[in-house]
Amino acid sequence: MELNWELCRIFYQVARCRNFSRAAAMLFTSQPAVSRSMAALERELGCRLFIRNRRGVELTPEGRMFYAHVEAGCEQFRRGREELEQAVEAQLELVQKGMYEKAKKNLEEHIFEAHSIEEAKELQQKNGGFIKTMWCGDEACELKMKEVAGMSSRCMPLKQEHLGDTCACCGKPAKHMIYWGVAY
Repeated sequence: MELNWELCRIFYQVARCRNFSRAAAMLFTSQPAVSRSMAALERELGCRLFIRNRRGVELTPEGRMFYAHVEAGCEQFRRGREELEQAVEAQLELVQKGMYEKAKKNLEEHIFEAHSIEEAKELQQKNGGFIKTMWCGDEACELKMKEVAGMSSRCMPLKQEHLGDTCACCGKPAKHMIYWGVAY
């Protein structure tokens, strides 16, 4: 005979709580649903599992014997679930790390250095990706890069590299390194 696992899980909570109402609260269900489930389990097993009293329930000798097995099964289930959660977490971490490393490598392979607006345009047309140049900080140069090379500023990294002393757009003294790219 195949036992219904859900009935065993409900039995486990009732036996632990020694009270149908408290077990129902632990299981996020109603007390009548727990009572019906325990009646169904007792019918299925062909014996009484509980003695009902004013304070709740006590296990019968058959109930104590059955509880020992259900408790072991529930503990095995809990340990299995913990192991599975840990394995899934470890696998997700590996996937995330692999995706991050691949994306980082792809980004690094698609950043090109330019020293003039013409070179930036040529690199963008040939390779795509991002172009890093020195920039004077003038909005007019940013607009010129957009007009001539079709790129807009993407970011000014906190960690600045010194690629040269002059702005790639106007030739004036450069203040910052900046990344340019095509907005899609």
